[in-house]
Amino acid sequence: MIERYDPELEAAEWTEGVPAVEAEAPRPRKAHWAAWTSSMVAVGAVLGLVIIGGLKFVSDPVEANGKSLSHEQASVAPTPFKPPTNQLGALTFTFSYPGEFDQVAQSKNSSRALEQYMLGSKANYRHSIAVEVNPLVAGGLSGDSSYRTRQIHPADYRETQEQIGGDLVATMTKVDKQEQAMFWVHGDKVLTVAITSSDAKDDVAAFMALIKKSVRWH
Repeated sequence: MIERYDPELEAAEWTEGVPAVEAEAPRPRKAHWAAWTSSMVAVGAVLGLVIIGGLKFVSDPVEANGKSLSHEQASVAPTPFKPPTNQLGALTFTFSYPGEFDQVAQSKNSSRALEQYMLGSKANYRHSIAVEVNPLVAGGLSGDSSYRTRQIHPADYRETQEQIGGDLVATMTKVDKQEQAMFWVHGDKVLTVAITSSDAKDDVAAFMALIKKSVRWH
């Protein structure tokens, strides 16, 4: 017997052993929006923490370095240095002078000088202090040869005069500021102190100011 082909029967046979797939019910739109919003909030929170952490990393080292730099600058900043002083105790006078002049030699280069000294430095040969006491000549300070030599060259020297303890003190300063000479008239004597220096770091006027304020006659 010839069987007839039934397409509906064949389709039923093909699908008979296959389990049915249940269609997933569509999620409500509100639930989808709530889930998306929660995700964005979480991402935003993480991003905010990352930004805050980055800003802290950037700002904190700058502040720390600034403090350490200030501390370092304070530690290496130069402090005012007051050099020690020495004292020259001569027969007729005494005065203090900068301690860097650590050599004292007594000499007698002039027959009319009552006292003569030369102050030098072991570490710096470019500066010296010449000191002498001479009798005051009849013509007064203008008759002193050392004073007169400078006075007749006004283009090279500037003179100032002052009274200290009733004594006349004249100071001759060379225009290049590498030399300053003081002539202190005391009774029948004149104390001459001449400072010369070719060292640019020396303050010749400060050296002389120290000596001038410390002079004491015996």
